[in-house]
Amino acid sequence: MLDMQRKASLALAIAYVLLLWWGEGWRSALVLVFPLLIPLAMIWFAEEIGEYLGWAGRSQIDQTTHPALMRWLGWAFLVLPGIAIVAGGGVF
Repeated sequence: MLDMQRKASLALAIAYVLLLWWGEGWRSALVLVFPLLIPLAMIWFAEEIGEYLGWAGRSQIDQTTHPALMRWLGWAFLVLPGIAIVAGGGVF
């Protein structure tokens, strides 16, 4: 199941980059790669990220987060911009 989520999330991220490359050029697509790493990490490494305890900016994380919630948030961050682009008429 996890391998399927990893493959699907990577395929969606690659599709975003390729569509932006096709529509706006390679520089815009390259700028998109790094922000996509955050939701991909949340999906791929949910257990490790959810177990983190310590400082995050100025606030402290003092409880673990369930891996399912981390994956759900990762999927939300990955899918919602695509839905907004399609609903709003697209980037192109």
